[in-house]
Amino acid sequence: MEADINKAGKGKKIAMNVLKITLSILAVYLISRKVNLNEVAVHFKSINVFYGVLAIFSFFISKIISAFRLNSYYKTQDIIVDEKINTKLYFNSMFYNLFIPLVGGEAYKVMWLRKNYNAEYKSLIWSALLDRGNGLVALIILSILFFNFYDNGFDWSVLTWAIIPVVLLGSLFVHKLFFKSWLPAFNKTTLLSIIVQVLQVVTIFLLIRAIGLESKNLEYIFIFLVSSFAYILPFLGARELAFVYGAEYLQLDNEISLTLSLLFYLVIAFNSLLGAIFFFIPIQKQK
Repeated sequence: MEADINKAGKGKKIAMNVLKITLSILAVYLISRKVNLNEVAVHFKSINVFYGVLAIFSFFISKIISAFRLNSYYKTQDIIVDEKINTKLYFNSMFYNLFIPLVGGEAYKVMWLRKNYNAEYKSLIWSALLDRGNGLVALIILSILFFNFYDNGFDWSVLTWAIIPVVLLGSLFVHKLFFKSWLPAFNKTTLLSIIVQVLQVVTIFLLIRAIGLESKNLEYIFIFLVSSFAYILPFLGARELAFVYGAEYLQLDNEISLTLSLLFYLVIAFNSLLGAIFFFIPIQKQK
């Protein structure tokens, strides 16, 4: 019976991986029909390295703050992890997510904390989910801000400001109703989430400067924020696809949009590679 269950689990995992690969291929195909890849190559050749390095550093700081945010949730569950160890673990999980997806960074992190801190699976999993949810709240807030910053042409766009308090109160309500023991971290994690999103906006702005774009910066930042929602989809190319189609809807340049999206992906990859250090030099629990 147990062997049948394991076999079914493996079959489900294989089917999911096949689906992810299929969707990734489809995304690449759709993007290739919308974009002149030769023009994208031209933009890559003209990159200002100085701004590129600043973008990598800005994203790096955002990930360190993200690690602090997650650890704030851990602490409410009496999972006391040293900040240095937690940050190493965070970058290591980024490396797994991007370069060893069959294992998965979240699964690795949960198993490591379970083994070394005897933490409950429930506490670890819900902490990670609340952390992601908090990030989405901040993303919605920043998206609303930039939607109203640029000339969007919508007469009633001022009404979208009401979404911000609704989202914040909704998040607070969810914490109070379903996750009371995590509630003490709500204010801190919400503030950290907004800081993280601001730093990622700074990252995309620096990439905009890196390719020498002089106009419609706010529009490209807004599309970047909206396309970030697609990052929750479990296949490669989801953000790039959303970025290109969103840019087309706003009558922006498809080639520039894809260039910015790919550059941001490279920034993520570069920072994720830092986690490879702890792949070869295993993280040790502080004595």
